[in-house]
Amino acid sequence: MNSTPMLAVDNPPVYPRTYQNSRLARALFLFPSAILVGIGAMLLGLLATDKLPAGALLGFVASCFAIGLIGLGLYFCVYVFQVRVVLFADAIFARGIVRERTLNRSQIRGWRPYGIALIVLVPRANCGPRL
Repeated sequence: MNSTPMLAVDNPPVYPRTYQNSRLARALFLFPSAILVGIGAMLLGLLATDKLPAGALLGFVASCFAIGLIGLGLYFCVYVFQVRVVLFADAIFARGIVRERTLNRSQIRGWRPYGIALIVLVPRANCGPRL
């Protein structure tokens, strides 16, 4: 038996572990996001050059719709790179764009499958939000 102590490189720490979206999930979000931004930009360009016959009200509504498409596309782009789950030894931390949630492991009642590759962690009564 070898009594040589293990180096830190051979035995990496278990926690914290960070999980992000896979490359496939990023591609599936980024492609429609780019399409939304492109359609919104084209619509704004057409409205700016007066290629579309529109009155003042219709032009305003179309401009708001185009800006909304661009905003939604940009939101999805940011969402893909910001969402992550971090597992600590005693807690689970989920981070999104506008909210962060933490749930201690002792507060978890169970989990439910959600879709193909997702689960929802259900807390005990009055212990915190679902993750």
